[in-house]
Amino acid sequence: MAEEDLVARIIQLAQQPRQRFYELALSLHELH
Repeated sequence: MAEEDLVARIIQLAQQPRQRFYELALSLHELH
């Protein structure tokens, strides 16, 4: 994943509820 795409996703996720952010953070972690 391109670094700018990752930054854009983080910014997008940061605008969502923390629980959703936590779930997606786990998803990103699993991809690596």
